[in-house]
Amino acid sequence: MKQKDLKELIIVGLVAGAVVSVTYPLQITNRFSRLGQTLMEITMGPLIIIGSLALYFFIKQQRDTVYNMLGLIFNILAGLSVTMMLVVQGAVFTMIQDYREATDELSKKIIGQSFKSGNLTQLGMDITFDVFISLGTVFIAVALLKQHRIKRWLSLPGVVVGLGGLSLNIATFPIPPADQEFFDPGPFYGIYFGLLLIAMLIEVVKEHRQNKSLQ
Repeated sequence: MKQKDLKELIIVGLVAGAVVSVTYPLQITNRFSRLGQTLMEITMGPLIIIGSLALYFFIKQQRDTVYNMLGLIFNILAGLSVTMMLVVQGAVFTMIQDYREATDELSKKIIGQSFKSGNLTQLGMDITFDVFISLGTVFIAVALLKQHRIKRWLSLPGVVVGLGGLSLNIATFPIPPADQEFFDPGPFYGIYFGLLLIAMLIEVVKEHRQNKSLQ
C-alpha cells in the first residue's frame, strides 16, 4: 500500500472510531427515534472494522507482529458479531408490539415463547461479541509493546480490560453480565479504544507538522 493511501486509511479509521465513540454511548440512552437508533446500531459494526483496520496499519508502520494481526482478526470478528447481534435484537424486540396487539391468550403465548427463544439467541450473540472484542483488545495491547508511536503504558489497561471482560462473560455464561445485574464491560472497551484513538490522532498531527516543517 502506498504511503498516501495508508495515511488516508488511517484518517478514515480515526473518523470511524470517533463516530463509534459518540454513537455507542448514545445507543445506551435509548432516547432516539427508531430510525436514529437503527442507524447507529447497523453502522457500529462496520465502523469498528474500519477503525480496527486503520489501527492495525498504524501499528504495522512501526513493527508488524502476530499480536497485531490477531488483534485485527478478532476485532473484525467483533464488528461482524455485534452487527448480527444488533440486527437480531432489533428484529426480536418488534415482537413486543405484536404481543401488546394480540387479542387472545393463545397468540400471546406463542409470541411470548418466540420472543424468549429469539432473546436467548441475541444474548448468546452478545457474549460472542464480548469474547471477540476481549481477545482483540488483549492482542492489540500486547502489540503496543512492540512499537514506539503509541505510549507503551497503554498496553496495561488494555490487558486488564480485555481479560477482565472475558473472565466476567465466562463467569456469567450463558447470560451476559449486564443482564445479571453486573456491570457491563462494553463501555470499558469503548473507553480503551477511545484512548488509542486520541493517541493515534496526536501522532498523526505531529507527523503532519513535521512533514510540513520540512517542506
